[in-house]
Amino acid sequence: MSSVTAAEIETYRGLFDERYAEMEELLEGLPNAALLWKPFAQSPWKGECNSIGQIAAHAVSSTVYLLRRAEYALGRLEWAEVDGDEGSEEFGPANHDLGYLQARVRRTHDYVNQFLDSLQGVDLDTARPHP
Repeated sequence: MSSVTAAEIETYRGLFDERYAEMEELLEGLPNAALLWKPFAQSPWKGECNSIGQIAAHAVSSTVYLLRRAEYALGRLEWAEVDGDEGSEEFGPANHDLGYLQARVRRTHDYVNQFLDSLQGVDLDTARPHP
């Protein structure tokens, strides 16, 4: 891996580390009831608003989903395997438990780092069409 490529990957790692640290800080010490809080009942754009727990769950799940899309593009996964970290359970009731949600944040952060560790310089130029 060239130093430029290594530096680019480390830039990505730093950005992910910052966002995950913010997520940990946001969740630290919240009572479970706070994860049910919604900033407003109806979205000004469309439909019901998600709770803080659902928003946090979506943040980590969509991160995994997008990195799995990258793994698909690299030929490491088939399209049917591209999903968030909890599939259809992304917004399940477990996200209303602070300990569970914090563990989920740590688990997905570990996945991000494993993915970044697995990248080779040539991977950044790899493409595969969306099915």
